[in-house]
Amino acid sequence: MAAPEAFDWLRYGLSVVLVLGLLALTLVWLRRSAAAGQTEHSGRRLQIIDRLRLSPRQQLLWVRAGDREVLLAVSPQEVRTLTPLSSSVAGQAAQEDISHAS
Repeated sequence: MAAPEAFDWLRYGLSVVLVLGLLALTLVWLRRSAAAGQTEHSGRRLQIIDRLRLSPRQQLLWVRAGDREVLLAVSPQEVRTLTPLSSSVAGQAAQEDISHAS
């Protein structure tokens, strides 16, 4: 009766390998599709420039919509415009980010 047990173990092992292989392929596909969705499109007019998480459910977003930039406070209950940002303020902040990075 050793032969049927060996056959069952082989079948079990192949099943586990198959399931793990499918999971790995799914993970690769999800990463690629997510990365493809994050690429910049030339026609995209709405863009999140920066994000600051204040808590797990609250954050500040610096958003560019066309040629306007705004600072938004986002919570589960509401999205509030804190202030529109002028292009000079946005450019100055970008320059500060570049100088801090180097």
